[in-house]
Amino acid sequence: APTLILQHTRDEVAPPDDSTALAALLPNATLVSIDALHNGPGDPAERAREDDAIVAFLARFR
Repeated sequence: APTLILQHTRDEVAPPDDSTALAALLPNATLVSIDALHNGPGDPAERAREDDAIVAFLARFR
């Protein structure tokens, strides 16, 4: 099944390497790296990138 994986590059709880490894195991994965800590981006531009990635991913299934 198609899967969106949002990887926060400065996440110490769920390290980025884990997201990369998971994406490699899922044949239909889309991996998006966002400059953020575990709880999400504080920077408005990165928050917008994350939102845009989610919207674009979901739009594929309309």
